[in-house]
Amino acid sequence: MFDYKNKIWKSALLLCLVGLTLLSVYVLKPHVDPNGDGPSYLEAIEVMQTRQIPQNFNPNRILTTFLGLQTVSLLSHITGNVVSAWFVMNLALYFLMAIAFYNLTTGLFGSERTAFLGTLLLVANYAAINFGLGFFMDIGGWAFYIFSIYFLFLYTESKNWKHLLVSALMVGLGGLFKEYAFLACIPIFCYLVYDNYPSLWKIIKKGLAPATIALLPTAILHLYIYQKFHYTYLDWLSMNQNYYIYESRIIEYIKSFGSLLNILFFPFIFGLYFLLRRGSEILPERKYLIFVWSAVLSVLPIFFWPAITQRILFITLPAIALVSCFAFKKYEKYWYLFLVFLVCYVIINFIMDSFLLSHINLPF
Repeated sequence: MFDYKNKIWKSALLLCLVGLTLLSVYVLKPHVDPNGDGPSYLEAIEVMQTRQIPQNFNPNRILTTFLGLQTVSLLSHITGNVVSAWFVMNLALYFLMAIAFYNLTTGLFGSERTAFLGTLLLVANYAAINFGLGFFMDIGGWAFYIFSIYFLFLYTESKNWKHLLVSALMVGLGGLFKEYAFLACIPIFCYLVYDNYPSLWKIIKKGLAPATIALLPTAILHLYIYQKFHYTYLDWLSMNQNYYIYESRIIEYIKSFGSLLNILFFPFIFGLYFLLRRGSEILPERKYLIFVWSAVLSVLPIFFWPAITQRILFITLPAIALVSCFAFKKYEKYWYLFLVFLVCYVIINFIMDSFLLSHINLPF
């Protein structure tokens, strides 16, 4: 017999994803902004397709988003043009990212209600609907980061070595989409230390293969780009350091996180309280708490990046959503109240650019 109870939350999530996608297309109207990053990605795709290098070409997009560009190029043979292929790739990654995070939070908290609410916080976020479903390449790094921590979670459950290797592979592939994926190396490392402490030999032995799988593809690409263009990641970093100069980085973080989180701040604060004070009650097994804290720790390196934007800071959202899930789990019997909250959250995110930011983005 068909089990409606086990399907209702998955079905609701898929309906929400379809609805968010349609709203993004018809309300936000994503397009390739001639003054944004889009033209540089299109130029890089053309170079990869034609192998003709224009004068003063900057290979930074090939260096940092090689596999994303290749995927768009391959899909364009099916869709008929690069722009539609780009949207199809981002849409597929958006859905897969949501499904992976939903499965992760379901397994971690043992509740599909909690997983549904936590996943909506992620996929309905301002950056997800504007930049994830827009003509940018960031969603590849976001998605593969989540794929990696999901397979790491499966490894914590099963101790199946293959799950750990797949987790590392997601980093290796994701790093060729966007650098965010490399942050998943931190939870992998943290869990290997936790699982094998105090034996340094076991940590090194078990970490060698995952580290090779995670880092080798990007190392090969970087060597190729240097040989071909005499360009390195240090050049890309230097360009960003020279371009993004702020009078106050603290104020920029407040502004960017303020628009990124908006009312999500409240469940996050309550979730953080329950994580700190009652974490072992909500997640009785210590390995689960180690997993959550390693996910939180993994996003800290993003604060060393020169640029401060919602698009870059979105990589903190998986950890923020996991922490918020502690509040959802604690009061999951009131899930319908959280749902009202989420409707307000969605509305705010969709009117952020057209109304809110123009009125509250004070000239600090």
